Amino acid sequence: MKRILMVGALSIQYVKDNWVKPIREMYDAACIDVSPLLASRKNGYHEQYLLEVLRRGNFDVLFFYSDAVNKDFSDDFFGYVRAMGVKIVAFHADDEPEVWYRQNIGHDHRFDLVASHSLRGVQQRLHEGWDKNRILWLPWGFNENLFHRDQNWVEHENGHSSEVKYDIVFIGTNLVQEHNQQIYLRDGYSRQQMLTDLYYICQELNLELKLFGFGWERHPVLKECAGGLVANEEMARVYQQARIVFNPGFSADDAIDSYQTKLRHFEVAGAGAFQLTNENPELSRLFQPGKEIVFFRNREELKDKINYFITHDEERYRIAKAAYQRAHGEHTMGHRLRTLFGGTDITDIVTHQEVLIKTMRFSSKEELRRWLDGNKGTVSKQLGQFAAIHFIVGDFVVENLEYSFVRSLLQKLQSVYVIGIRTYLEVGALHDNYVQRKKQDMHGLLLTEEIDISDIPREVSEYIQYQCPTLSEKGKIRPLINYLLHPSVVERVVESFLNLEPSTSNDLGFYCSGAVVNDFQAGPALDIPDIRTPPYVFRLRKLLEKLQVDRQRLLIYGVRGDMADRVFGQLKLYPNVNLIGAVDRNLQGRMIAGIPIYGFDDIPSLKPDMVIIAAETSGSAIYESLKPLQHMAAVAPLYDLSSPIWDVLLPFSTGKMNYGL
Repeated sequence: MKRILMVGALSIQYVKDNWVKPIREMYDAACIDVSPLLASRKNGYHEQYLLEVLRRGNFDVLFFYSDAVNKDFSDDFFGYVRAMGVKIVAFHADDEPEVWYRQNIGHDHRFDLVASHSLRGVQQRLHEGWDKNRILWLPWGFNENLFHRDQNWVEHENGHSSEVKYDIVFIGTNLVQEHNQQIYLRDGYSRQQMLTDLYYICQELNLELKLFGFGWERHPVLKECAGGLVANEEMARVYQQARIVFNPGFSADDAIDSYQTKLRHFEVAGAGAFQLTNENPELSRLFQPGKEIVFFRNREELKDKINYFITHDEERYRIAKAAYQRAHGEHTMGHRLRTLFGGTDITDIVTHQEVLIKTMRFSSKEELRRWLDGNKGTVSKQLGQFAAIHFIVGDFVVENLEYSFVRSLLQKLQSVYVIGIRTYLEVGALHDNYVQRKKQDMHGLLLTEEIDISDIPREVSEYIQYQCPTLSEKGKIRPLINYLLHPSVVERVVESFLNLEPSTSNDLGFYCSGAVVNDFQAGPALDIPDIRTPPYVFRLRKLLEKLQVDRQRLLIYGVRGDMADRVFGQLKLYPNVNLIGAVDRNLQGRMIAGIPIYGFDDIPSLKPDMVIIAAETSGSAIYESLKPLQHMAAVAPLYDLSSPIWDVLLPFSTGKMNYGL
């Protein structure tokens, strides 16, 4: 029997839908999302936690979903994993040469097998001398449980025109910064240029264009087409209601010819919709051009094909149906997972076994009390088939429950009736895009089995105790959500929590597992001023106040990304800061919002007194490159508020995390 541990930034909905759910359904697998761990602890906690899971879970394969977390892991971590005899398999969701490929290749020595969604990424590695057994082309697939048609549509010979609601639809994010519309993210420039062209084509042809996704209401031209956010479960229906799904894909090299094969190419086909996309040789290997998918090469061809297919319903339907059959026959995530784990010489992975833990949800303590009173004396018998009971009480929004770590414990612990677990509580999302729950936008706390109330904001402590049965003793609180109970002690323990009587259950066998089981978002009852503001912004404001007075020459390192976007938004509030420019290797020589952009080699001649690093993902690498320049400038890393430089620049500013209270 072999077990898989999947690790990565798994909070994003499309990752959950297309990787986490299928792998849990098909295999004996645990899936640990490191986003909450990284969002709440910055001291390498995530690596130590995962090593403990691996030591105790008898895993044979570590499946590393590398997107957005490669730089959060050390080489030492993977060395320890390999020393355990665990195979390490990585999947790169973005891997096109040159930008994304170069970001990945420096980490690939860690892995026994690299599965890349990009054929060009695979070919580049082979060209550089890689062993062909270490690299696998694994295009995206899709979750057929979310993207499908009913059987009547599949068997019908003609399309159903009654469901059509839109002429042309695009789903995707407006990839620009919020505070500076001149800064594009990844392939944002190519995407905007092509969608603007499409808008004017639709105007010429008297067609309606609808754009669904985050941020289109901010675009000066396309805002009139904005349709708002669409949840993943609604996307298939939107695709099916469109005559044409406009579905271009570009890599981070952000040029019209820098094509990329994306997840949504498979989702659109899986939904049974007709899609029109930019020419893509890789995609043409997966869907037959002209018969299962339609490509265009330039603006003129785009206009001609829209004008043709918008009026040829039967031909559109035949292409959509052929794509549907191809997608469901060859390109589901089930197909991809079988290819991947067959390619790692894993031949005896067992099917997933259900964890015998009963999750019971109650909206309030009062509802829990009514349930307990109505089942007095019978709870143990009613729940006796389960190894443990987990009570979730309150208005918490459950993002994830990961019981896999404690499953093996339940088989080993004979005389333990109460198992302590941990909760990541997101107290405020830093971004309005609920479809993309990224680690850099998560703002929360890790609640251990016993919580010192002096370590968390008062509002959070009061919220937990109001929402959930919680024992309080000697300045510490223990919420019921952080415990798994054996059925035989449920009545006794729950009664003690409801009556606030810790002594009633203190004599029971207790085990502190350290397992982070709960990933919750606080409900609307928690209201903390400025909670949506990242902690580094408060530190930045104090520093900018100081710089307005002493007029030191300030240089910002980092122009793109969410952190840089917020920094430049804050700079507008401090007009007397002596800002001499910003550094970005790819944008040097440009003037953006009146700020000159320089390259790294320009820094010595600029003679800054201070450099603020406004980059989260690449922040540590930037810091290393700036070390030789610390004789001339103080370097303040916004991504690391524990750096001692903050105590030097802003005495008494550090200590416990600032939650904006």
